[in-house]
Amino acid sequence: MALRNVIIIGAGGHLGPSILSAFRGDSQFNVSVLSRQSSSSKFPEDTKVYRVGDYPYEEVLSAFKDQDAVVSAIASYSKCSTITSSSFVTALSSSWFGIPNRKAVIYNDGEGS
Repeated sequence: MALRNVIIIGAGGHLGPSILSAFRGDSQFNVSVLSRQSSSSKFPEDTKVYRVGDYPYEEVLSAFKDQDAVVSAIASYSKCSTITSSSFVTALSSSWFGIPNRKAVIYNDGEGS
């Protein structure tokens, strides 16, 4: 199954604009953005933007509808990663960068490496 519909979380942050630009530059992808309601980030007018509160479950799940992949460009594990597993999203590219976290736990379901 080809990944075509991609939503980016954190597209207005430090790395997010570069990730958004890369996906927008490839016509293979339909890209959209999930952004906090309180964010002042601006996105290209032709980009679908889902503005949500503090990532409430139902709003995020609604934004993930019809998405093939979620790309997380936020510095920590968030509720969105958990919600992804409750949706029909095929792939999650999660980021754990930026904030050192010595207590981070990486879950492995036993598949792959």
